[in-house]
Amino acid sequence: MIAMDLLSEKLRIPRLYIRKTQLKDVYIAALSQQWCLYIKENLKLPDEFEYHSTYSPNEVQAFLWDLESLLGPDWLLVYINVIPKCNNPVLSMSNINSDLGLDAKDLTYSQYLHYVSQTNFKNLWKESQKKFPDAYRPFALNRGRRNNPKNSSWQESFCSLLLRVFSCPIVSLETGTVLHHRNQSQSCFLQAIGIFECSSNFIVITEHIPHSVHQCLSLSPALLNSNSVKPMFLLFQTLYAIKEMHDRSLFIEGVSWQQFFINESLSLKVLPALASSLIPLEPIQPIKHEPSLQELTTSWVRGCLSNYDYLMALNDLAGRQIDNPFNHPVLPWISDLSSPFGNWRDLAKSKFRLNKGDRQLDLTFDPTTFESLEGKEDVLTTQVPHHVTDVLSEITYYVYVARQTVRSVLCRYVRPNWNPLEYPSSIERMQQWTPDECIPQFFSDPSVFKSIHDDLPDLNYPSWASSAEDFIIKHRNALESPYVSERLHQWIDLTFGFRLSGSAAVKAKNVHLSLVDGHVNLSTRGVIQLFSQPHPRKLLPSPYVGRSPPRLPPAEEQLCLPLDYNPVGLLRQLETLSHFHGPTQVDSHDLAAVTIAGRRQRDLQWLVTLAVELFIPERFRLLRQNATLEERWQICQDIIRFDRHLVPRCLRAFIQTVFHNETVTAQGLPPPSAHQLLQPMVSLIPFPSEFPAVLRATRRLRQLFENENMDFSEAGKIISSFSNLSSISLLIPFVKALLLKSSTAFRAALYLLDPIATALGPYETAKEFLHIILKIMGPEQPSAPLVLLYHKRFLLMLQVRLGLRCFLQNISLLVVEGVGGCYNADGVTAVQQLLVAPSTLSLSSSLDRLKLGKEQEQESESELETGDVFTFEVGEEAALLEQSSGEDTGTISGTPSRNSVKYSQANAAYPVRDIYDLDGCTVSQVSVDSLLWQAHRLGPVLTARHLTRNLLRMIALCYAEGNSLNLADSSQESSPFQISGALLQGDFNANRILGCLASIAGLYGEQFVMLQYFPHAAEVVSRCIGSGTISVMLEGGLIGSCSLILACIPCLQDSNFMLCLREVLLRQLLDPIVCTVTSSEQIFARGGAARSALSIKLLDCLCAVAIRIGSDAAGEIISEPALKLLKSFNRVGKVASSSSISRTHTVKGRPDYMCHQRRLSNTLRQAQAAAEIEAASPPPSNTITRPAANEALSLAEMAATFTDHFAFQLLTALNLILGVRHVQSLVEQGGQAAQACATQYASTKDTLEADSELASQRRTSVFSGLRVNRSFSSEAETTAGSSYGSRISVVGNRIQLFAEEEPVLETTTEQCDSRPTLEEAQEMLSYRKTDSARHLRGNWLAYWEHEAGRADRDTRFNFKQIRLLQLNGHSAGIRTIHVMDSEIGMLTAGRDKTARVWSLHSQGDGNNCVSASYVYQQHRKPLLGVSFIDTARLAASCDGAVHLWDPFVGTSVRQLDASSSCKFPTVTAMKALPAQTVLVTATAEGTLRMLDTRSPSTYQQELRISPVAAGLVRCLATGSNGYWVAAGHSSGILSLMDTRTGMLLASWKGHEGEVLQVNGWTSPNGSQHLISSSLDQSISVWSADDGKLKFNFRGTSEPVHCLCTTGGGELVTGTTANRIGVYASLTSNANFSSTKLRSDTFKGVLTAMAVVPLNRMLLLGSDSGVVSLLC
Repeated sequence: MIAMDLLSEKLRIPRLYIRKTQLKDVYIAALSQQWCLYIKENLKLPDEFEYHSTYSPNEVQAFLWDLESLLGPDWLLVYINVIPKCNNPVLSMSNINSDLGLDAKDLTYSQYLHYVSQTNFKNLWKESQKKFPDAYRPFALNRGRRNNPKNSSWQESFCSLLLRVFSCPIVSLETGTVLHHRNQSQSCFLQAIGIFECSSNFIVITEHIPHSVHQCLSLSPALLNSNSVKPMFLLFQTLYAIKEMHDRSLFIEGVSWQQFFINESLSLKVLPALASSLIPLEPIQPIKHEPSLQELTTSWVRGCLSNYDYLMALNDLAGRQIDNPFNHPVLPWISDLSSPFGNWRDLAKSKFRLNKGDRQLDLTFDPTTFESLEGKEDVLTTQVPHHVTDVLSEITYYVYVARQTVRSVLCRYVRPNWNPLEYPSSIERMQQWTPDECIPQFFSDPSVFKSIHDDLPDLNYPSWASSAEDFIIKHRNALESPYVSERLHQWIDLTFGFRLSGSAAVKAKNVHLSLVDGHVNLSTRGVIQLFSQPHPRKLLPSPYVGRSPPRLPPAEEQLCLPLDYNPVGLLRQLETLSHFHGPTQVDSHDLAAVTIAGRRQRDLQWLVTLAVELFIPERFRLLRQNATLEERWQICQDIIRFDRHLVPRCLRAFIQTVFHNETVTAQGLPPPSAHQLLQPMVSLIPFPSEFPAVLRATRRLRQLFENENMDFSEAGKIISSFSNLSSISLLIPFVKALLLKSSTAFRAALYLLDPIATALGPYETAKEFLHIILKIMGPEQPSAPLVLLYHKRFLLMLQVRLGLRCFLQNISLLVVEGVGGCYNADGVTAVQQLLVAPSTLSLSSSLDRLKLGKEQEQESESELETGDVFTFEVGEEAALLEQSSGEDTGTISGTPSRNSVKYSQANAAYPVRDIYDLDGCTVSQVSVDSLLWQAHRLGPVLTARHLTRNLLRMIALCYAEGNSLNLADSSQESSPFQISGALLQGDFNANRILGCLASIAGLYGEQFVMLQYFPHAAEVVSRCIGSGTISVMLEGGLIGSCSLILACIPCLQDSNFMLCLREVLLRQLLDPIVCTVTSSEQIFARGGAARSALSIKLLDCLCAVAIRIGSDAAGEIISEPALKLLKSFNRVGKVASSSSISRTHTVKGRPDYMCHQRRLSNTLRQAQAAAEIEAASPPPSNTITRPAANEALSLAEMAATFTDHFAFQLLTALNLILGVRHVQSLVEQGGQAAQACATQYASTKDTLEADSELASQRRTSVFSGLRVNRSFSSEAETTAGSSYGSRISVVGNRIQLFAEEEPVLETTTEQCDSRPTLEEAQEMLSYRKTDSARHLRGNWLAYWEHEAGRADRDTRFNFKQIRLLQLNGHSAGIRTIHVMDSEIGMLTAGRDKTARVWSLHSQGDGNNCVSASYVYQQHRKPLLGVSFIDTARLAASCDGAVHLWDPFVGTSVRQLDASSSCKFPTVTAMKALPAQTVLVTATAEGTLRMLDTRSPSTYQQELRISPVAAGLVRCLATGSNGYWVAAGHSSGILSLMDTRTGMLLASWKGHEGEVLQVNGWTSPNGSQHLISSSLDQSISVWSADDGKLKFNFRGTSEPVHCLCTTGGGELVTGTTANRIGVYASLTSNANFSSTKLRSDTFKGVLTAMAVVPLNRMLLLGSDSGVVSLLC
């Protein structure tokens, strides 16, 4: 019975729910989770099979080939292994024992020796017994009587084996009996779902893992080739799996890489070959031998094998499987099908090339992108150069078989909309249309022509065929024709052979995308290259070549050879066939016999073949899946004999030992085994020492993925314990999986991200995790735990681990969106359960010590002195701003840090929430705290560039939401600051943004308002001028601009307010807004609702301006805009009387732009891009002809805006701020209609109050004075006293306005206590004085104004010689300046034997002199340099001896002095490796020494840096990736070292004079370079890969001893002549500008220089000890 029929009959699984695999007797089935759970719980099959509720069986069959989870979460794929039963007796499993003496635990040295001696003794005794059998025969006979091997039946042994391997009960389908198991831990085998026994077979159902190691080696080789550690770790896991198999009495022979399954994380599981592990006692019938590829090729060349059969065999070797739409077998289109034998296709060109043409292929492939042209290193390739995308895509396959495929499958894979006319009607048309190759069905199966669809006719065959069957026969004959056979080898070279790679592929225009894109994701489809040599041609019958020799004419006659006789061609063809198979030599050595000992030996040999295939997979691709050990062993022997250099060095000792097959190896060890290879002390394979811990960590992370309730903090500690970057790289996929899973994303971000980012460094962290972090922090559906990720504590970790530049470009935008309410969850729930109690464990090992809130006063001194990874980063505002008046000559202690905390408490300008007290908080609330904290840290330039600029853009989005213009409840406690009583829904989100903007303006001064806030609002308003239709975004911008004006008025002093009043507030802002509100030529996208909202905000602004300047000046300032508003009532009177238009009028058919505020995430980024486009476009013309329809819509909007209610509000406000007489004059000039409307509203006030709905609206919209987080009564208009509305009364049918001196009759209406008075309003709008310590003035203001006005893309370094700070403290020359990544602090090393820590915060007017925050004074000699190890958060300074100290608490960590007992050599230079805890030092002995700062007791490595005497090392430089270090010698020699291997990459004579400075540089395309300067006045750029010269800079006329690169790809140089040079780019033809430092800006001789890249500032150190901060 066929296996699939057996499964359908026994398990009741439909055939369409099962498909074959390339493994024999292994199938894949789709089962519901309920079906599987029923089996596990009840140990029997369900009565009925559960079909899919959504998809038909044909769709399920198609989805079985697709890796995407299309079946849904309630369905899963499984492997079903069908194992036939056998009746032969086998050796009992009890006779098979695992390797004794070794286990998974580490053994002591004495235990190792005991194991080695005992095992060698036993092996030598057995060998002697084999050599001298007669001497040991009596003993053997006596022993044999006692210990005869036990026999057992095959079924009994196999059941025992199943229970031992899978730990799953065996259910009999015949009798229903259950054979239970013993619980054993499973770690390497596929988890069993169920095991069933029937009369003839065992059926094992296991979990499904879609990818095998074989597929990884064949289709995704870059996954293992990209990192040398990954294949070693895969081999390490394989050894663990083999060890467990041996422990369970299994043999690995026959288990190929196709049975080892892996996922993206490289976690390995195996499906063992169970039946082959049983040792039969009787000879079994040998399996039918399948011919090898060499035999097949020889048969085909000689004409013994048909073209069709040979091509199908090649497809099988390439992993292509029948019915697999993603990897289906391919055959060539041999003609255009216009005739049965003619119009042949050119088989030397691919079908893709013939269909697309050479020109289109050249567009996708540019050979120059493979080369790095000089001066063009910054050119990035937009795509991978290639010619062919695929040989046969799934779309083409389904088009081919469309007649036999159900419609739903075609609609999913071909085209969503069903249209039968889009499918080719004939096979000739199909051949012309497709760029892909043919399929075997067109040569063998006529059913593909028959259609199962009613509206899709049968596929037409050519006219020369009488039927589909006739076409198949003739088409097959054409494939076997001499013409095709003679040229078929060319097509094989294109599809499977040597023309798939190298220059041959480029020449043939046959570069496949999947072979060159270097993809590192696992795949089940692609092109596999089988041959590396040209394929031999098929020999055709020739009359000149036969078994009998040709007849020759008599000797006297002349011999004439035929013209087509070519014996040389036949010899060349024979030579091609010989080269094609390659060199081989059959080994006469016999493999081990089939016994227990022999099987162990064969297992060891099989392990060798697996290891060799793992590293050299291309040599095993020609083997079939069921290749024997003899075939695989022969390939290994050929590699060892002829290509030994291909074998990795780490495997050579192991392979050599197995090949020698000695009882005791040359190292004195027993023959290797899996148990032995896993023990470091006796292993022949040098695995990294951290591999066992990495394997345990991977299992721990896998458990976290499966069980979400486990402790994540313990996993974080495990990750932080690894020191090797290669070990960390193995854990990255697991952490990614946890971050991408919604239920574990927040815990993984809190506990796992920091330790793994600490080890990776900023560049690799951003590369691996940035896109995931952005996805987690900016979700489409926010949840309550998201608030934890917007806390300062987590954001600080991101800033340190990603780097400041990456943080500002990506994360800061999310924080701004969070302030705007984009990520507030629908329901606020408790988030405390995500955090461990602070008294026990914290977020991670690094964050555990993080103190972001206000420190408690009672905190002990010892707690502060312990040091903190982030203490300096968090408290920099306090620790560095607290400048001491004099230098402390004593040693440094933790006291300064304590004082800094007190300073932070006294001067904190923003609220503080602890991360453990966030229950009930929203993301927007926490984001406000975090954003203000960032503003304090970043400084004015970065704040303006990355925070306030985006906050200003965000205001418009707050009013662009669909319901943002709706009236809100004014009784809410958090009601925003308003002048009018009408509150909009958008005001609440905008209020947080405006509060942040006001706080930043209070921190850095009013210039932010005058030079950034108001110009932004003016730019928004200017876009509306002349615009016919105001878009939704511009509507939000106009309303937001009015809100911004209200928030900025209290931030300005009276002088600055009056300076901005007429030109900015009136002419650029309020007057254009008034024109827009009153214009009948402009329409709003959201109709009258938007115009009404804008009019309310406009009225608020006019009132605020008038109250601020006073009633006397207000008449002159706002009379004109007020008159325009009053006159607008005259134009809309008729429209308003003819039709009553609701204030919330909206135009029908307008889309709902945003359903929720959180969707502004992408909109803000789009708004930034749109702003750049609009800024570049010309301004719209003011003279645009408007259609009549627009004018009608505009009048309708105005009618909805200028209502009686608004007239009452307007006149009431004008009366209060201008006075009665002035308002009466305005009414007489054209406001009669407005007065009539207001009178009408006032006279019907009682009627409106009777209507509850209108009364509610009136209570939230009637002008009631200044609103300060309070709601007011609707009777505010009739209130007496000094409150608003006290000079208004209704007399008859008109409003009576009273002058201030006229008495007003008191009303009986009860006065509301919460109503503010005019004095309160004036007080709230008056200037709010703030701490001016960091206000911008003088040079700081000029610098900020220049930088804040530059475009985002303008990254040029403009040096203007503006002094910002002068740092005094050193008494001798400055040797080195090191700027920290945060750019708010720096370290300096001076010749006065001190190292100092400084603050770079903005303060003063540019003439301030500041002193150091900390001074390290424990050096004995003048310092040579100072550096900062970012990962360890430690500072290192050098004076010949290396000192490690903590700059955050000022304590010394370690001193490596030459005078100590360890006798450390004198250090001449040092440099910290990026993203590592390693400090590289150069010694006077000409060596490099590596110091790991985690254990700084001694140096870890010593490297010889130059093969010749090169002199002292003057300077060091490292690459951005930390993989190389360069040294500049006093002799002019440059040396390159690989920090990973310690190998000397290159050493050359780079300069004629002493090397003064070296610097590393990474180009935009990722290539590494080295820049060096010398006394010979040259600056050179070298390749960091091989040390070759790239180019020399021109323009220098003196030696350059200071080199710095900027973030924009520029080079800044400094000379002792005080000349600063700037190269505009790092190319050979870069523009060069030079500036001589002025004496009033910089005094002394330039000795050190550093660039502050993001702030674009320059730090210059002089020989007098003064450091100047210039821009």
